[in-house]
Amino acid sequence: MAVPGEATLDDAIAFTRYHLEAMKGSLQSPTAEQVARALDHPLPRFTKQLETMHYIGEYALEDTHDDTLLELAKINSNLMRSLHLKELKELSFRDRVVEIYFWCSGMIPDEDQSRARLLFVKAFALVSILDDTFDVAATIEECHSFNQAMQRWDDSAVSIVPEYLRMLYVETLSNFQKFEDVLEPHEKYGIYYAKKAYQLQSEYHMLEAQWTNDKYQPSFKEHEELSSLSTALPMLILVGLMAYGSAITTKELLEWTSALPDVVRAASKIGRFLNDVSSYKLGKNKKDVISAVECYMLEKGVSGDEAMAGIAAMIEESWRVVNKACIELKPTLLPAAQLAASAARTCEVMYLRGRDGYTFGDHVKGLLTTFYLAPIPL
Repeated sequence: MAVPGEATLDDAIAFTRYHLEAMKGSLQSPTAEQVARALDHPLPRFTKQLETMHYIGEYALEDTHDDTLLELAKINSNLMRSLHLKELKELSFRDRVVEIYFWCSGMIPDEDQSRARLLFVKAFALVSILDDTFDVAATIEECHSFNQAMQRWDDSAVSIVPEYLRMLYVETLSNFQKFEDVLEPHEKYGIYYAKKAYQLQSEYHMLEAQWTNDKYQPSFKEHEELSSLSTALPMLILVGLMAYGSAITTKELLEWTSALPDVVRAASKIGRFLNDVSSYKLGKNKKDVISAVECYMLEKGVSGDEAMAGIAAMIEESWRVVNKACIELKPTLLPAAQLAASAARTCEVMYLRGRDGYTFGDHVKGLLTTFYLAPIPL
């Protein structure tokens, strides 16, 4: 519930953490496991699907548990697992698809939002290849040609794209056409916002590639502004909203979200900072743009540990911006803030304790195996 400038809850958090740490050794199961998990990662920043997975087992250990309720929870969890596996079968078209789908199902967990999950994952997969192209595969000249074609967004522009990138270009346009095709007639206007956001994504990657090519040293503020947008979260949030359906999504909501309100920027900063801390700890590709940690170190003249501590404080402040939006926004705009908050939660899970569960599948292999391949015994 903490928002920017909230001092009272700072005291409450410190008080609570101190006492929970002190009583850890004397607690019984399942309270001991719940406290340990909360101290490791706060419950409001954990995805619903993972907390459910933990809590079903813990609830069974409570003396006062309701057997009928427990059985229904297990059945529901297994039904959701079956739905996730069915959706995954439709998406087996590239590397890292399971990690991408896990990310997506953390953001969009509701059973009735299958269409939004499928479109989200496909857009995520495309933008991941786009990112790899600008970061690793293409020369600066090829980056310029590809971005020029992306801004034209027309089949005829394929002629200016390097030959090895033409399939990516054609598939991008084709997939967005398929996105439009699955929308109802009164929903199709939403594709305009998704396309524009994807074109902006190409522009962001182009500028990062130019920085790397020119060996340009951005200020931390410049880096924060561009790199948070290049996470693709603003675009992916729009894709998710576009696919939610007219019962939730309106033109007002898409217009507001595409203008990059504070809550979308804050969630994107959380994703960027967590990713960059992980990259700093694990080592990044030599062609990648300078990370937020490195930029902070150079500008402030501090060590890596000090830079990570400073960035952790910025992550905390960004969470408070997200909280404020979820508390104060009017109902018609709230779905965007809730989706942004869910995106930030999933980033927290994927990059927990400096791991990178997206780039390195082994980091979350056990979690994915448990979640998708281990039904809860009834």
